[in-house]
Amino acid sequence: SDAAYVEFFGHADALGYRAFKIKVGNPDFEWDLHRLALLKKTVRKDALVMIDANEAWGAKETIAKLEVIRAAGHDLLWVEDPILRNDFEGLKLLRESVGWTMINSGEYLDVSGKRQLLLAGGTDILNVHNQVTDVMRIGWLAAELGIPVSLGNTFLETGVHMACALPEVEWLEYSFQNFDHLV
Repeated sequence: SDAAYVEFFGHADALGYRAFKIKVGNPDFEWDLHRLALLKKTVRKDALVMIDANEAWGAKETIAKLEVIRAAGHDLLWVEDPILRNDFEGLKLLRESVGWTMINSGEYLDVSGKRQLLLAGGTDILNVHNQVTDVMRIGWLAAELGIPVSLGNTFLETGVHMACALPEVEWLEYSFQNFDHLV
């Protein structure tokens, strides 16, 4: 509900978080715009906002929807996984067409796929998480290519260590799902 949504993000804002990510890709795009507006009213004015479409859109659809989002007054730090994970050409098109926000991708790819994504120029920031060895391997390749890394939803105890061990990690995602007591 809207009330639970506002309470959730209000709590995170009160704890001092300065960046917030929401899911988009609802079949009713007005719902996504409504949630962005609610978030903007709920958190601090200088908060950074990211959206995650979980591969719900196509490349041209993403460009059109991002134009509407921006016209509605929402500046985004990034759009995460807007299109299919292995549409490297489409991801590169997005990077080249949408200059006001970053494309964050790679979350659902294995190490080989992440390597292909990086070499294709399909992401502004690489999303990594999961097995420590894989994260370290691809994280160092991203560093060699000068691509920043977002350490995605990972158990905090291991995520912090991986984030500190890699040179290009700019973001560490934290989920309140079951781990609120750790922070």
